[in-house]
Amino acid sequence: MKTQILTIFALCTVMLSFGQGAFKKNDIYLEAGGNGLFGSVNYERRLTKEPALGARMGVGFYTENAFYLTIPVGINYLFKLKEEKSFKSFIDAGH
Repeated sequence: MKTQILTIFALCTVMLSFGQGAFKKNDIYLEAGGNGLFGSVNYERRLTKEPALGARMGVGFYTENAFYLTIPVGINYLFKLKEEKSFKSFIDAGH
């Protein structure tokens, strides 16, 4: 169990280190253990430039004695806490 938790933490750390790329208006990504419960494919669109308001929608699944289809949707707002380009934070709301 400790090995699994450390592996998941290490993967999340690696993914976060590559998260500061160029500004993209559209993004498609896979997510494991997130808003889609077990896994999901999501489309995200930035509605404004930085600081940015965005919306996302996806298709996910969850299995426990049966197969459940999930549709995670949400809105988020990306904002800068300081003038440094290396650190950004966001607020995310969705279901």
